[in-house]
Amino acid sequence: MRLLKSNRFWALALGLLLAVALMGSYLVLRGRDAATARIYQDGVLLEEINLLAVTAPYTLHIDGPHGGNTLGVEHRRIRILDAGCPDKTCVAHGWVQSPLLPAVCLPNRLVVEVTGLDASDFDAISK
Repeated sequence: MRLLKSNRFWALALGLLLAVALMGSYLVLRGRDAATARIYQDGVLLEEINLLAVTAPYTLHIDGPHGGNTLGVEHRRIRILDAGCPDKTCVAHGWVQSPLLPAVCLPNRLVVEVTGLDASDFDAISK
């Protein structure tokens, strides 16, 4: 009982809790600065973009069998802005910022993924 009243005990417990919180924050945030977008069509790498090096937003057009896709590239993120395919599901996908959820346009056989983040650091994503 005397141990729980000791200031040394509480200081040690608080220090240990702080160390665990800092270690958890480091593990969650490490690697966040590494982001490379890779654009594939028919399994062939067409473009590789360092998203950290992007200083001004720009668009990129990739030709495809159904009119192709227009991509929007910004610092740390990329998305499909427009598609020639009939359903435009890939446009509704939004920004790609995680290696767990690439944007895919099946009619144009296009895959846009972000790598450089360790997917094992994530156990789930939400949108």
